[in-house]
Order: sequence, then C-alpha cells, then structure tokens
Amino acid sequence: MLDQLLREGFRRAHRRVAFVFIDLLWKAIWVAITAAALILLAAWFGSRTQSIAGPDTGNRSVNTAVAFALLRQFWSIHRAQVFGAVATVLFASLIIWFVLEAAFRARLISGSFSTFLLSNCLKTLCFMNAALAFAAIGFARYFVTPFAEWAQLWPDTRGAAVIVVVTLAALGFLLTIIETVVRSDAVDLLGTDLFRVAGVIGILLLFEATISGSCAVIVGAGFLNISGWRDALLMLGIAAAGIVFISVMHSYLLLVRFSAVGIMRQNVVEL
Repeated sequence: MLDQLLREGFRRAHRRVAFVFIDLLWKAIWVAITAAALILLAAWFGSRTQSIAGPDTGNRSVNTAVAFALLRQFWSIHRAQVFGAVATVLFASLIIWFVLEAAFRARLISGSFSTFLLSNCLKTLCFMNAALAFAAIGFARYFVTPFAEWAQLWPDTRGAAVIVVVTLAALGFLLTIIETVVRSDAVDLLGTDLFRVAGVIGILLLFEATISGSCAVIVGAGFLNISGWRDALLMLGIAAAGIVFISVMHSYLLLVRFSAVGIMRQNVVEL
C-alpha cells in the first residue's frame, strides 16, 4: 500500500513541479533580505569606526598596532550594541521566514495562511523549548566550566548526547507528522490511518536526511583537504551548489508529502 501511495504522490508532484520553483523563490527573497540587513548593519558600524583615527607615527607596523588597539577599544565599548543589533536582525529574519513560508506554501494545497503560520511557530517553539530543556539537563556542567576544559567533560556526557539526539529526532518526526496533517486539514487521519501517514512521512524524511547527510559529509571532507585559496573557492562553490540542490530536493519531497497525505484524506472522505 505504501508503494502505491508514494507512486501516486510522486505522480501528482510531477504535475505541480512549478511549486518547487515557487518554494525556492521565497527562500531566495529571504536570503536577499537577511543578507542586505546584515550588510547595512556592518556598514553602519563600519562608518562609526571611521571616526577612530590614531596618530600617524610614520612606521607602518606601529600604525597597524595602534589601529588594532583602537578597534579593540571600540569593540569593548560597543560590544553590547553589536550583539543587540545582530540579535534584532536575526530575530526579524526569523519572523520574515515564518511569514514568507506561510504565504507561499499556503498556496501549495490552498490552505489558510494563519494555519500555516501558527503551525510553524508552534512547531518551532515546541522543538526549541525541548532542545533547551535537554541541554540544561544533560549538559549543565558545560555552562559553568571554562571552554578549555570541555574536552574533559565529553567522555562523561557522550551517552547523554546520544539520548538527546535520538529524542529530539523522534520529537521532530512527531511534530512534522502533526504539522503536515494540520496543514492538509487531515487531522482525522491520525485516528483512521496513523501508521500509513507515519510510514509515508518517515520514508520521505529518511530519504531526505540520507541525501543531505551524504552531501554534508562530502563537502566537509572537501574543506578538510583544502590546500590553497583556489581549493577554498572551489569548495565554497560546491557547498553553494549543494545547498541549492538540498533546497530543491526538500521542496520537491515536501510537495510529494502533501500530495500523498491529500490522497489519503480524499480516500477517507470518499469512505
């Protein structure tokens, strides 16, 4: 049954492949807005550093040392402002991500903008709260131990790290199932066809995680073998291409997921 359902889901996704590019569009808009905001923020703080001018000693090395000393002084004075400004920009970027995601993906299944926005916010809040709680429980000693001594704590916390990763993965899977059926207006499937819903979503997520993990390992191995600036530029290009590929794959498999859940919902309605 699952193979037939996935086959029909892929068939429907092929007919609506344009939504993949629409999904890429809002991500590109979000990247452009975030990058522009960070560049403007850097330019604003950069303009403030231009007012710092040290005496010209006539010695290039001394001038460089004086400039670094003045920059350290500027950083010590304005460090809180820099962190606050960056945090504000990143928080605004997160809000923009939620809004754009809901606005564009609601067109995927003719869903409600408020449903998509609220489901994403609640899913993120639940997952982040759980992650913070597990971090506070399992890795509390890291917060009161100097960074240089963290390596000594790792042997005692490896088991906790494995448990946290497995638990968060299971929680993320559960939240993804709930989010998918809520957005598809198919909550009744949790009572009538839970195992097939979990099976379809699990297969698609596992396939996506396998491909994404393989790409990450390949890119990581490439960065570890960099021997010059040309290799660095090449690996940056490969990493960018990998990110685009993973984004396209995610959008396509998301379309397949909603198509498959839509088929199951239609079958329940017909019955």
